[in-house]
Amino acid sequence: MTRAGEQIGLSQPAVSAALNRLRHALNDQLFVRRGNDMVPTPRAESLAEPVRSALREIERAFQPTTGFDPARLERTFTFMGADFFPCC
Repeated sequence: MTRAGEQIGLSQPAVSAALNRLRHALNDQLFVRRGNDMVPTPRAESLAEPVRSALREIERAFQPTTGFDPARLERTFTFMGADFFPCC
């Protein structure tokens, strides 16, 4: 939990609390201890790709749109000035 928290910028207690909420919501342990490691359950493994795909879509939604290209700009500009210009 500590390493996972470091990777995503959360404390170990915050990661543990989030994992417990997910476990409760999904009615699955999601990760179980095997020796010194935590390994995913079959349910967690089945969720991996759909969650990755959803996160990619969310990232794509927040990506900036294409850059500003003045050659493609279609706008009308109106310049205004005084109707009297003194002559030299």
